[in-house]
Amino acid sequence: NSLRALKARLWDVYTNYLGEPIPPPPGDGGLKAAVVRALSPVSNPKFSKMSGIQEWANCVALYVNVGDKHGNTYNNVFTHAGSRITWFAQPRQNEDTPVIRSIVATANMEEESVEDARERANAEEEEGRGIAKGKDWPLHLFCRMEGCEYVYCGRLKMIDYQPSKHPMKFTMRLVDAPLLRGSEHFLGLVDLADADANAKKA
Repeated sequence: NSLRALKARLWDVYTNYLGEPIPPPPGDGGLKAAVVRALSPVSNPKFSKMSGIQEWANCVALYVNVGDKHGNTYNNVFTHAGSRITWFAQPRQNEDTPVIRSIVATANMEEESVEDARERANAEEEEGRGIAKGKDWPLHLFCRMEGCEYVYCGRLKMIDYQPSKHPMKFTMRLVDAPLLRGSEHFLGLVDLADADANAKKA
C-alpha cells in the first residue's frame, strides 16, 4: 500500500477538486491525509506525513505552504498573477534524484487541455485501443495557508531551475491557471496585486 506502488486517481481529483479545498472527513484533522485519500485507489495507504513531496506510480504530488495565519509569506511564492510558482527542492535532493528527474522532464511535455484529453481518450476508447482516460500528467500541486486545507491547484510544468543553488530552486507554470482564476479559494492563496507587480518587473 505504499504510494509508489499505487496509481493516483488524478482524473477524479481534477474533476472534483480543481481550485477547491480537499476537506478531511468529520472528526479527522489530517489535512495531508485528506489529499492522499482523495488520490488513493485503496484505503489507508502508507505515506509520510512530513514530506512535501509524494511519489505515486503515475505522478508526483507537491505539497506547498504559501503563508501562515499571520500573513507572513514563505519562499514558495506565486508570481505572474498566479500563473507561476517558485518552489525549492529538499536539501538532500539533486539532479540525479528520481523525483527531480520527473519534475525536470515536464519541461519538454506537450500540453493538452483536460477537455482535449477527455475527447482524445473517448475517441481512443471507442476505437478499442483500451485507453480509458488519457495520459496522466506527471506533476501536480496542492497548496495551502499554514493550518488550512490543501487546495488542488492542478498541473505543473517546469520552465526553469537552478541546479547550482542549495536547495535547488524551480520556477514552474500552473498549466490550469486560466481555470483556477475562477476559484475564490485559489485567489485567496494568490496576492494578485503583488503578483502583477512582480510580473511587470520580470
